[in-house]
Amino acid sequence: MARNTDNMTKTVKISIFCGAFLLLSGAAVFLLTRSPDTISHLPEFPIARYLDGNSLWSDEDYKLDGKVNNVLLRSGDGKNILVCIKPEGSDAFLPVKLEKDSRKKKSIQKDQQITLKVRLDSEGVIVCNEYTEN
Repeated sequence: MARNTDNMTKTVKISIFCGAFLLLSGAAVFLLTRSPDTISHLPEFPIARYLDGNSLWSDEDYKLDGKVNNVLLRSGDGKNILVCIKPEGSDAFLPVKLEKDSRKKKSIQKDQQITLKVRLDSEGVIVCNEYTEN
């Protein structure tokens, strides 16, 4: 009696289809759920050069790790706040302007450990583009 090869090929095709579907869906979930970490690849903010008054590139982004010492000021319209950051490994305190877009409904509190993506504006003010909580 001859074997039925139609059933065998259908089974192999279904198995290959299911395996490919699982592999593709797993890859899609992996790519969609991982968040891109753009801050960790940036150069450290040159604190000493900034405090000495040396010019820095105003259009380059830097990473600044530190602790929020205090929230100093809020703008009248609530779009901007000025915080005092104590960078890790430094005794200095830096004023950083956080714009509403960078906060994205995350609250800033005293003694909070954060990593900021900062740049200098044309007036030499440290402006935060985005941040993550540590």
